[in-house]
Amino acid sequence: MSGGLEEVFNLKEIRKTLNDHPNANKNNNEKNEKYKMDHIKFWEVLLNAKKKYSVVGCTIEHVNARNEREVKLHNGLVGGHAYICTRLCEFKLNGEKQRIIRIYNPWGNEVEWNGKWSDK
Repeated sequence: MSGGLEEVFNLKEIRKTLNDHPNANKNNNEKNEKYKMDHIKFWEVLLNAKKKYSVVGCTIEHVNARNEREVKLHNGLVGGHAYICTRLCEFKLNGEKQRIIRIYNPWGNEVEWNGKWSDK
């Protein structure tokens, strides 16, 4: 997006680590474990990127039988569309740590997230 270095992360794989116990994979090969990206490491990558004023973008991969490039999803977001991450926030709610990411739609129109933590 900016002509700089690019890193791509597969959030489907990272999401699978959300319920992992910190010591669950203790007996696995250390070399493989060292390079595994989990949700904790990914959050640190995002925090470091924002501290350095890096451009952080995201998109939603989608499969569409009609081969359309961008498709509005039930949650209000658009699959295949580019978004920019504008803020990271970490807080506790009912004693549980929450991490949310605010994303910006460069279209600036009515196409907007309508799920949990939305404006509504």
